[in-house]
This record gives sequence, structure tokens and C-alpha cells, in this order.
Amino acid sequence: MKKIKNKKLKLIFIAIVLVMAAVAIINRSTISEYITGERKFFGASYSGTCGSSNWTINNSGVLTIQSGNLPNIDMQNRPEWYQYREYITSVQINGEVNTSDICEGLFQDCTNLESADLTNLNTSNSINIGHMFEGCTSLTNVDYGTNFVTNNTKRINNMFQNCSCMQTIDFSNFNTTNIIDMSYLLSGCTSLNTITWGSNFNTAHVTNFQGMFLNCENINSLDLSGFNTTNAISGNMKRMLEGMTKCNILILGNDFRFKKTSTTECQVFTTNDTIWKKSGTTTDGNSALLLENDTNPTGTWHRQYYITYYGNGGTSSNQSQNSNYATYSQSYIIGENAYTKKGYDFAGWTSNSDGSDDGNNWIEETINWNYTIGQKGIKCASTIELYAMWTPKQYTIVYQGNGGIWNDSNTRTETIFYGEKYEVPKGDFFAKRGHNYLNWKDSANNTWNDGTTSIWTYDNGQYGITNNTLTLTAQWAPRVYKMVYAGNAGTWNGQTTWSETATFGQSYTVRSNFYTRRGYNFTNWRDPTGGFWAEGRVFNPWDYDNGEWGIQNDTLYIYAEWAPMTFRVVYHRDRDAGSPWWDETVNYDQIYKVWNNWYTNTGTFIGWQNTDWNLLWEESFRDKWVYLPGTQRN
Repeated sequence: MKKIKNKKLKLIFIAIVLVMAAVAIINRSTISEYITGERKFFGASYSGTCGSSNWTINNSGVLTIQSGNLPNIDMQNRPEWYQYREYITSVQINGEVNTSDICEGLFQDCTNLESADLTNLNTSNSINIGHMFEGCTSLTNVDYGTNFVTNNTKRINNMFQNCSCMQTIDFSNFNTTNIIDMSYLLSGCTSLNTITWGSNFNTAHVTNFQGMFLNCENINSLDLSGFNTTNAISGNMKRMLEGMTKCNILILGNDFRFKKTSTTECQVFTTNDTIWKKSGTTTDGNSALLLENDTNPTGTWHRQYYITYYGNGGTSSNQSQNSNYATYSQSYIIGENAYTKKGYDFAGWTSNSDGSDDGNNWIEETINWNYTIGQKGIKCASTIELYAMWTPKQYTIVYQGNGGIWNDSNTRTETIFYGEKYEVPKGDFFAKRGHNYLNWKDSANNTWNDGTTSIWTYDNGQYGITNNTLTLTAQWAPRVYKMVYAGNAGTWNGQTTWSETATFGQSYTVRSNFYTRRGYNFTNWRDPTGGFWAEGRVFNPWDYDNGEWGIQNDTLYIYAEWAPMTFRVVYHRDRDAGSPWWDETVNYDQIYKVWNNWYTNTGTFIGWQNTDWNLLWEESFRDKWVYLPGTQRN
């Protein structure tokens, strides 16, 4: 039993020791960790003392510094909160906090710091406040109070270096009369676009401006009219304006001079990659190097963009329009196109060398040039290359019927784009009475034959093309008709038909009959519809076509029409021609019956005899009449 109790006491003792150790550790860290975004905070706060000022970091990341005096702080002597810098999101000063001579890197590398209220921070004793917010990549706002005094300060170098989220910085409370070092002050402030200098921002004693605006790539206009650089040490302006890729207006005051030792080692700009024009001058294309070498650069300088226009297959006779300068904030005519390309219409400009649309709407227009890098596809600091965009022309082909009709119209149209395949259509969709289609002709009298295929590479001025329109006119030949004269049982030289031609639109005379038919007389000609065609009739012009008067397949048959001959049969009482008689008529091919005798005489009647007295016609003889004059019945 004792052993068990002793064992329990040991466990309780161990537990108490562990709890006490944990409580001691909690002052520094936390047991439960939580994550907000990419930041890590701890459930308990941090605290400590810097000089005579107590400080805490609560679980929201607020660094609070209580009133007191801070010791000298530099890169080797960091404030205690530096080890927790990644957890700091804001800074509060409660009561007056006085800085010492050296206050370098006070909040350096607090990467999650977003805002700092320094209204109670007294910096009047500090000669060095450089690197104060260097590396505070999340910082967006700093409030300075009247205690933030820089009258005695000599160094503010690197103060906001790499504060990449800062968009505006206000130096109105800064008195920089005694400052000698502003190097890299705003270097790496890539989001910075607005700077307020204030009336006491004086640079007369500054000897080092090196890298001051290095990579401030979002500043559009930089006003340095109040800057005095006359005391800058030669070479200490190196990289001052490097990487300001979007800076388009640079205002330099009367006391601004570029202090350099060599053009290769101490350039204020990165390279000779920007070009400028000074207001009030006519000189275009001053390179950054020329600007730096200007012994009196005072004035307002506007960045220029050297724009080169490429025809992208087009040609130009006016080479002077193929490249020119666009000056920032001044009037400019975009793409006054001087190129032409056969078969294509100009469709604007693009930064894509293959001529595809970059979506930036580079069109011919007069604008106030306010474009900079990152806009309209502009990538280079000084040179813009634009390529003509072309769209194939659309041509209208008008087919003229030239007397022919299609769907109640004498024209038909189609469209085609330059470079497309084209096949000349057969023109028989038009119909012209009395004519056969031949081919097409253009207005320049060139022949276009049906079925011919080609790639359309024709343009205005060719083949009579005008205003992107080609007119093709149908060509016709008058139809030639075969006139077939049919004997209709009649013959001529042993033939039963004979033909000749009649041409539409020309004169034609109907032939006189040349056929003969035994026992018949020719009366006239008739067509299959019963139309009468008189011998010798003149058609001037002939204007009949298929479907009319029985004409089919360009052929008209006209048939000889015949009337049977009529014969008189006279019955005499005897051979005496003066004897009594009676007569009647009979038509050729008609059945005829010889009459029985009705005369009386002294003799016996034996039959009828013809005038030659050599043939006896018996009474009641019945047969088809096929006898002609000069012939006799067998």
C-alpha cells in the first residue's frame, strides 16, 4: 500500500514540474498554433524590455511599445522583438518613446507588418534612422506625429527599401536639411506611385543619392524640382533612377545636376535604354545617357517611345512614316498607316510579329499618348515594334446576264476573299431567248471560261476590278435552228426531207414548195402545232425559239400540205360530142363507182368507153381513183 502511495506521489510531483515548465515557456511561445493566410501566430503574447521601454506582441500581432527610452539600435544590436518579427502585423507607441543617436533598422524585416503608428515616437535625438522599415514587404501605411523629428538626422538611407506594398509615402513631416545620405531610400518600392515631399524636404547637403529610386517601377511622374544635388559626391548618384520602367515624366529643378565620374560605372539610369524629350525643345530621341550628360538638365522631361511600324507583308513608299517618336502626355497619331498589301485591307496594328491581334486595339487615331510599359502590350522601355494586321479583302463578283434572266433578274452576285479558291461558274443559269451561252468577259475584255479554277489573287486595277468588284458579262451566240422541210408523201430528187438553217435575230424566208406528189397539188406548209407557213414569207428577224411553233431541240419541222386533184367525169349518150351528156367530179384517191346507163338508144348498151375508145368501163365498176391525165385504167 505504501509503495502504491509513493508511486502516486511521484507522478503528481512530475506533473507539477511539467506544468511549471510549461507556464515558463508560455511567456515566450504558445502551445496551440493557428494559421491565418501564410502567417503563424501563437495563442499567448510575447513581451520584453528594450532600454527602459516595455513591449508586448499580442496574439493579433500588435507590437506595443510603452513609454521610455530606447537604446542605440543597429544591425549588430537588434531590439528584442526582432526575433519575433514575422509575427508583427502593426506597431503602436503608448506614451512618448525616445530614440537614441542610432536607431537603425528599428522594424527591419517585419515582413507581415502592415501599419505603424509612430505619432508618439520622438526621433529628435537620432542622427541615423536608416533601414527603419527595410524589408517590410507588407507595409502600406505609416503615421508620423509631431514628435517624429528629423532636424538632426543625417542618414535615412534604405529607410523604406523593399517596402513593396507601399503605394503612397508622405515626407511632409520630414525636415531633411542636415541629411547627407538618402541612398536606397525608396529602393524596391515596386508599388509606389505617389510621393509627397513637403516644404522641408531639403537635399542641399545630401552627398549620396545612390539607388534612391531603384526599381520604383510603378512611379509614372517623378517631381525632383526641389532637389539640390550640387553636393552629391561624384559617382554617388549611381543607379538613382534605375529600373523606373514606368516613369514617363521627370521634372528637374534649377539645382539638379547629374554628378558622375564615368559613363560606364556611375550611370544614374541602368543603361541607355530610355529616351527623353525636354519640353519646349524639338529634339527627339535624347537617350538616358545624353540626359545624364546634360550640363543643365533643368526642365520637364517626357519619356519618348520609339515606335517602329512593320508592314508584315505590306510595302510602303513613304519610309518616313514607318518609325517615329511618341512623347508621353503629348499628341500622337497612332499608326498613320503608309503600307499597302495586295488583296488585303489594313486592320490596325499589333505587337505580335506574326500579325495576330494582341487585343490592344492599336488603330489609326490621334490621341494624347499616356501609355507606358505594361499597357497596350508595351514591353520595352524605349522601343515599340508594331506590325500591320491585314484582313483579306472581300470581293464582289457581279454576273451580268447581258439579256439573260435568272430568277427574274438580269444579275447574280457572289463574294470571295483574297486567297480563296475560285471556280468560274457555268453561265447557263442565265437563260436568253434564242441564244446559247458561250463564256464570260470582264470589262477589260478578258475571257473567263467555265470551270476554270484558281486561287483568287486579283485586286483592283486587274481584269477591270474596281472598288473590289469584278463584273463578268455573259457572252451569247444566236441560236441556229434546223429548218426541216418534210415532203409529207411528196418527194424531191428521191428525198422526202430537206433542211437548211435559220439564225435567231436574222432574216429568214420560207421556201417555195419543191416537192411533188402524184395526184395532189401543194397548198402550203404547216408546223406541228398547225401553224401556217406561207411560201416566200419573210421573217425579219427570225425570233422564234424552242417551245414555240413546235420547235424542239433547235429544230423545226414544217410539212408540205397537199390537196387531191379533182377530175371531171362526163357521161355522153354516144360518141358524138354534141350528144346529150351528164357529168360529175371525183378526187384523186377517192373511191369511184361507174354509173349504170340511163340513156336509151336503138342499140344494146354494153358499157362506157373513154375518149380513146380503147377501154370499156363497165357499169357499177368500183375502184379508187388513181388516174391522172394522159394515163388510163389498166
